[in-house]
Amino acid sequence: MDNTPTDKYLGYNIKRLRQRSKMTQSQLAEELGLSKQIISAYEKGRRTPSHGTLVKITKTLGTNMSELYSTGADPKYIDATGLSDEQIGMIFKLVQEMKKLNSQSSDDI
Repeated sequence: MDNTPTDKYLGYNIKRLRQRSKMTQSQLAEELGLSKQIISAYEKGRRTPSHGTLVKITKTLGTNMSELYSTGADPKYIDATGLSDEQIGMIFKLVQEMKKLNSQSSDDI
């Protein structure tokens, strides 16, 4: 299967919505009658669920197809595809510093 941008967002959204529902991959797999490995493959964009499975996912996670296929930017998600480990590390450090600054600013209020 080709790992298309749609598959990438779909997998990311399945993971995000599963976590929002406070479910583990194993719990979602059990609800859907699938294996944890298949859920992992969906979340990584390595496999695409059938339409029937997508319907079950939306019901189980309390969402809809539109949210599953959303390509909107999530502020907690940074696409670091093509960046070196060093560049990703720099981004991580920057995010940590910004969090510290935000924490200090809210303490001053």
